[in-house]
Amino acid sequence: MKTRGAAGGNEKREKLFLRQWTHSASVRRMAPKKEGAQWAAEAKKLFEEKRRELGVNIRARRKAIGMSQADVAREIGISSKTLCNVEMGLAWPSLPMFVRLCKALRAGRVPLTS
Repeated sequence: MKTRGAAGGNEKREKLFLRQWTHSASVRRMAPKKEGAQWAAEAKKLFEEKRRELGVNIRARRKAIGMSQADVAREIGISSKTLCNVEMGLAWPSLPMFVRLCKALRAGRVPLTS
C-alpha cells in the first residue's frame, strides 16, 4: 500500500476545507460581521484546535488499549511518522485512514472526534 506523507496532501485539504467552511451560508449567518482576514484567522485557529483535539483523543485511545504507535501504524498501513503527526495535531488523517484508525483502536468515530 502506498502511503502519503503527513504534510503531502494535508495542507491542500486544510485550505480547501477552510475555504468551504468559511464560505458556507450557515457559518456566515451565525458569525458576527468581521473583516475577512480576522474571520479567516479565527476559523484557522478553530480548525487547528480541532485537529489537536482529535490527535489527543487518538493518542489517549491508543494508550488505553495498550498499543504502540508502530503497532497501530503497521495495522492500518501508514508510517509511524504519519501517525505521530496525526497524534500531535500536525496533520489530519484522510477519511479512509480515519476509518482504519477507528477499527484498529476499536473505537467509534464519535468518541474520537468529541
